[in-house]
Amino acid sequence: MRGEIAYKILDFLEDKSMEATDLVGGFLAAGYGASMGKMEYQFSIRDQKRHSYKINRERRRNLQKYIYKLKSDGFLSEDPDRKISLSTKGKKKLGSLKENKVLDRKEYRKEI
Repeated sequence: MRGEIAYKILDFLEDKSMEATDLVGGFLAAGYGASMGKMEYQFSIRDQKRHSYKINRERRRNLQKYIYKLKSDGFLSEDPDRKISLSTKGKKKLGSLKENKVLDRKEYRKEI
């Protein structure tokens, strides 16, 4: 995929710079005379928030890429109000997938 290496490098650099920002923010939030444990705690709070944001961002990006692929394949259509709906080609594909039992939920077990 074009630009994926540049994306990974820039994303890595962003993470490291934000980690330094979190470290300074945790140090300042801990307050004057705080113990090392309190500073680590403040840093970990900021780090967890950033990590969950990154995961959500990646999930959103993957979903956008998949929707774009379905649109370009002609399975989805978008109206001027930006509402996405199943096209006739998409309905045929869904019907064939159901017919071939690719989506048979009885064969899949729920993970615990």
